Amino acid sequence: MTILEEKNNIIKSNQSTYPVKIIKLANDLGISVYSTAFKNNISGAILKKEDKYVIYFNEKDNKNRQRFTIAHEISHFLLHTDKIGDNLTDIPSGVMYRSRLSNIYEKQANRLASEILIPLKLLRNLLLENITDISKLADLFQVSEEGIRIRLKEGGNIFLPEDL
Repeated sequence: MTILEEKNNIIKSNQSTYPVKIIKLANDLGISVYSTAFKNNISGAILKKEDKYVIYFNEKDNKNRQRFTIAHEISHFLLHTDKIGDNLTDIPSGVMYRSRLSNIYEKQANRLASEILIPLKLLRNLLLENITDISKLADLFQVSEEGIRIRLKEGGNIFLPEDL
C-alpha cells in the first residue's frame, strides 16, 4: 500500500458518521492540533516541528469555522507537505495561511477540506432520505450553510475519489 492510499484509508475510516471527527482524523494522520488566540484574524496554521506536524486554530472562531480551518490545514498537509515550514514568518516555505503561495493552493485546500467534512456518500444518503434543508444539513455536518451550498453545487470529489 502506498502512503497516499494509506492516508486516503485513514480519511475514509473517519468519514463513516457525521459530523466527521476532525481532530481525531488529524491525530490519526500523525498531526497534533491545538487551539490558540491568534492575532490579526488568522484562523489557523500548520507548521512542521522537527519531523512532526502541528495545526493551530483560532480559539476565538466559532466551532464550524474551527472545524473548517482544521480540515483546511489537514488538506495542506495532504496536498502541499513540501511547502510547510517551521514558523509563522518563514515565507514562502512557511505557514500556508496568508502566504505568498498561489491562490491555487488555497483553493485546492478549501476544496479538499469540503470533501473531508462533507463526505459525498453521507450527503447523498441524507438527500435520498429527503433531508434537503440547508440549515439542517449544515447542523448535521457542523459546517456553515455556505459550505453545504458549495458542496451541493460542486458535487463530486476531485481530491478524494470515492466509489459511488
